Amino acid sequence: MPGRIIVPLDGSERARRVLPHAEALARLTGARVLPVRAVQRSAVAVIGSAHTETERVHEAIRYLDDVAYELSIHEIPNERGIAGLVPPGLDIADWILEQVVSREGDLIAMSTSARSGVGLLILGDVADKVLARSPVPVLLVRASEPEPELMDASPTLLVPLDGSASAEAALRAATTLSVQLGGRIVLLYAAPVVSPALAPRAESAVRMSAQAQESREETQQYLEDVTGALCAEGVEAQVEINTGDTVDTIVATARDHMVTLIVMATRGRTGRSRAVLGSVAAGVLQKGATPIVLTGPLVSEHAPRETGASLRQCVTE
Repeated sequence: MPGRIIVPLDGSERARRVLPHAEALARLTGARVLPVRAVQRSAVAVIGSAHTETERVHEAIRYLDDVAYELSIHEIPNERGIAGLVPPGLDIADWILEQVVSREGDLIAMSTSARSGVGLLILGDVADKVLARSPVPVLLVRASEPEPELMDASPTLLVPLDGSASAEAALRAATTLSVQLGGRIVLLYAAPVVSPALAPRAESAVRMSAQAQESREETQQYLEDVTGALCAEGVEAQVEINTGDTVDTIVATARDHMVTLIVMATRGRTGRSRAVLGSVAAGVLQKGATPIVLTGPLVSEHAPRETGASLRQCVTE
């Protein structure tokens, strides 16, 4: 991954903001960029609507041809774009995912406005559904993000982990990307802050301090085991254990390490965008400035984990 990057476009400037990021990945990995555009059928059948829909498809094809020409000018491997009417009974997200499956896409690259409303992140209905149903990782780029700098040095990928299987699902995508990009991975564990008010008595405070130290040691061991498995696959990895708010810690770590991509897991539920993303991923997308690769429940199996002292020598402090 990625051998083929599927880029859904809708003709808007906002959607096109993802193209430079897809180009940057394609340039380093040799992946081919395939732009696609769904054409929604007319809501009401009227005389001449079929002709109008055909014209809209032809217009979409011309638009995608212009995109392909632009990619070729930039010397980016690409394929002629696909435009088509959304079949009855399907929505735009369904159509996009059909292209991903039929064309054996390895990554979806989309732009999002990353707006907020009533405390929730609003991705839009299409992006929301694609995230929930996608069998491949999804690169989400904020429309407000600047164009990426050329990744001519070893890029850094950040993978936040919390010990859960769902969080580790992002490791496979991150591992493959790191190998193809010639980069390294930072494994981050954001430890929650324990308020002294929760332990008013001195002996309770001492006990909680000892428990916190034991938990930190177990977390360190866990991350070293994961890092050992990555090392066995030829991936350089570094362990970070920081204390604080999870979202703020991820955003700060990405900034401090000049991270190129954050790779995270999604919950994969349909409904409101935050339910699909999970509160942490939604917060990082809203507060951060780094593109995010999200992996859903249908993405490839978890990265293997191995233990052993011989593997832990790969850990970078």
